[in-house]
Amino acid sequence: GPFYTGVTGLAWTPDGRLVYTAKSGGGMDLWIREASEPSTPKRLTSDNAFALNPQFTADGKQLFFTSNRTTGVFHVWMLDIPTTTFRQITTGDGEMLGSVTRDGETVFHVSAGGKPGILKTAVNGGGSAQVTARRTGLPSVSPDGRQLAFLFVDESTRRRARLAIMP
Repeated sequence: GPFYTGVTGLAWTPDGRLVYTAKSGGGMDLWIREASEPSTPKRLTSDNAFALNPQFTADGKQLFFTSNRTTGVFHVWMLDIPTTTFRQITTGDGEMLGSVTRDGETVFHVSAGGKPGILKTAVNGGGSAQVTARRTGLPSVSPDGRQLAFLFVDESTRRRARLAIMP
C-alpha cells in the first residue's frame, strides 16, 4: 500500500525526477516519476524481488541499488537508464549498497550478514577491497569522492553511535 512507498529508498535524478521504492506483488519495485503533480509513474523493475536504496550517478545515466533479484541474495545492482539493462556489481555472500561515487566508478557497501566492515568495489571490474573492518552503518561518499562518512558503535560503551569521517 501507500504506507510502504519510498520506505526503502528515494532518490532525485539530476534532472529533477524522483525514483522511489513501492510495494508490488511480493517485493519492492523501483519507480520513476516527475516531481510535479499530476505525474504518471513508470516502473523500472518488475521482478518480484526487493529493490532498496536507489542512487544515481551525477549524469543520471546509471542507477545503483541493492536487490535480491535473480539470485535471491542481496547484491549491488546497476541499471543503465539509456539502454534499460541491468548488471550485478557485487558477487559476495550478500551486500547492501551504501553509496556510489558521482562518476559511477566505485560503490561502497557493507555485508548483508557476513563479516563486518565497509568494502569498495570497482564497477567496471577489478574486484572488491576492504576499507574498514569495523561494523558500521551504511557508508556515504562525499561529492568529491575524497571522504567516506559512516556511523559506528563506540566499542568502549557499546551504546553510543558515533560518526566517523575517513579519507
